[in-house]
Amino acid sequence: AGDAVPDVSTQEALRAALLAAPALFCPNIETSTAGRHVAAVLSQLGIRQEMEAKLRVHPNGAKAMAALAASGIDGAIGSTQATEILNTPGITLIAHLPEGVGLLTVYTAGVTTTSPHADVARTLIAALAGSPVRPELGFEV
Repeated sequence: AGDAVPDVSTQEALRAALLAAPALFCPNIETSTAGRHVAAVLSQLGIRQEMEAKLRVHPNGAKAMAALAASGIDGAIGSTQATEILNTPGITLIAHLPEGVGLLTVYTAGVTTTSPHADVARTLIAALAGSPVRPELGFEV
């Protein structure tokens, strides 16, 4: 809270921001999609080894962001899915990852042809896809 917002608009700016940060909170870099992506981005930026001591790895993105919020570490950065950042009190989404290092997760929904509740399922899908709060929760169409 009150920290200056780092520039992460380009890969070079992201690299500099990560190197300047005292800590990077993220989901498990071996077992979670977002965590594996964080590790890949650090490698792509050529700073994986330099960042090892700064990593604060947690079982998932929600726990990583909660830990970041509770850490009190000025200038610390967190990286996970936008939905997990936006839904964590005390955490602010500053930007999506810059072009060339971002990751888009596509969610799909369907109804089986033999579903006994196909109408209910279609109604739920329509509500989720058309929800006006979707962007606030980190989902884009």
